[in-house]
Amino acid sequence: MAADASRAVAAERRETRERITAAREAREKREVTAGLAVSAESRQLIEDVLLRSGGPAGGGAGAAGTSVAAAAAALGSDDPAVADVVRRLGAMGFAPSDARAAAVATAGAPLGAAVERLCLTLDDAELPPAFAPTPDVEVVRFAAGGVTSAAAAAADAALLAALLSPVVRNQDSLPLSTYPMYAGTRSNLSSFVTAVGLDDVGDQSTLSALTISQSRDRLIAQSFLNDAVQRGEAAEACEDIVSRVAPSLVTVEIAVEQHDTIARLRGDESLQERTVVASCGVPE
Repeated sequence: MAADASRAVAAERRETRERITAAREAREKREVTAGLAVSAESRQLIEDVLLRSGGPAGGGAGAAGTSVAAAAAALGSDDPAVADVVRRLGAMGFAPSDARAAAVATAGAPLGAAVERLCLTLDDAELPPAFAPTPDVEVVRFAAGGVTSAAAAAADAALLAALLSPVVRNQDSLPLSTYPMYAGTRSNLSSFVTAVGLDDVGDQSTLSALTISQSRDRLIAQSFLNDAVQRGEAAEACEDIVSRVAPSLVTVEIAVEQHDTIARLRGDESLQERTVVASCGVPE
């Protein structure tokens, strides 16, 4: 919860900084000189203060600006609303003189106006840490007394041992596996369940997937044959296939064939063994 609150505050501050930066850039493009807007009566009071103080010592624009800011601060020092804004700005970390000048300049406006004025007019180094621009990077580090190098090494060793344990135990399971499909040497021999048709002279004809399983998908046809043999229902599957074969055939056979995969890929004779598990005649 505390972390979420910190992120929310950081996001709000980031949005405020972005809005202030955009306003500052717009102001610079317009080349508008920021000034202190006061009424005629307030201006007269400021001038009276300047006259009583002997005018801007040393002359120059910088001295005049300092005197005006001091006069504005003196003007608003007795205003309870201004004093409250100064107090709240001070609690945020702004310097008293900067807070007083901003409070006077934005008298009658919400507190946010004074904050934005300060963020626009003060240098980054003069802003409180909460309002100073910072990179949007969250640094995460272990506190003192956290995970030690010895503990980290022990954790790494335990993880490595767990990953290698299936090899030692020669047991394939979840979540730790020996990955037998990659780690073991496979035989060149593979077994398939097939269904063929025989004519009156014994020549074989390959049956289509549609004839075998009433589907054009070869995977579905293969699954149909595999499931029938595994359930011991090869004879029933054979009778089902017979009803869809061409009348030129006389017999349908379902067999388990073993092939040399490498020889088959090369185009050589690959059949090593053939066992017929079901055979049925085609009705005339």
